[in-house]
Amino acid sequence: MRVRAAIRAGLAAAVMLATSACSIPNDDTLALPVTARPDPWQTWWAYLGYAAVGLLLLAAVHRRQALRRQAQRHAQQPDIELKSEAFDLEHLIDDCVGLLAPQASKKGIALVVAVSPAIPRTLVGDTLRVRQLLVNLLGNALKFTPEGEVVVRAELKQRSGEQALVRLEVNDTGVGMDEPTLQRVLETFRHTAASTTRRSGGTGLGLSICKSLVEKMGGEIGASSQPAVGSTFWCEIPFGVAPQAE
Repeated sequence: MRVRAAIRAGLAAAVMLATSACSIPNDDTLALPVTARPDPWQTWWAYLGYAAVGLLLLAAVHRRQALRRQAQRHAQQPDIELKSEAFDLEHLIDDCVGLLAPQASKKGIALVVAVSPAIPRTLVGDTLRVRQLLVNLLGNALKFTPEGEVVVRAELKQRSGEQALVRLEVNDTGVGMDEPTLQRVLETFRHTAASTTRRSGGTGLGLSICKSLVEKMGGEIGASSQPAVGSTFWCEIPFGVAPQAE
């Protein structure tokens, strides 16, 4: 409230200064010589005018910082609503790979898909969230892979009645990360080391969103990485199994 009051006072002072300046007749009888010293009141009004501008700039900076913090909180804790529907995991992976195939082809990177036949043919889950997860992981892998390949793997970790625990992996032969950097990437919207950031332009959408998606679906996410070798991001997600699914 004090900041707002100060801004309003500064604006009023600036308006009065501008009004006073405009109301002075521009003739020879009131013209002051260039060497004349400014009146104390003129100095005071000018100071208030500059102060008003400074307060406005300060308020704009504070507002921008507040909006940035709000956007980061929303991104780190998105409001996720899950929906369940039957889907073919292999077809879903193929769709995601096809979406990013032009980008991979432009860089000369091979996209490989390996789906275990042990996975039930028809699963039940939120296809939109799974698609977002895979596209994000694939996009980051392609961004940090100057050459080589990106492999998407799907394996059945556990089957219990109408539930199946599926492990999804995205492995790349990219620049890789050390352990401290990897942990920061999983937790926040941090950039990798300066040399990696210059070559690849940051970490993209942010792996913390992937973490939120996986945890919302009842799973877990992790990663391993070695500098100049590559990275593997994995997640294990429980899905339902559609009746009579193979």
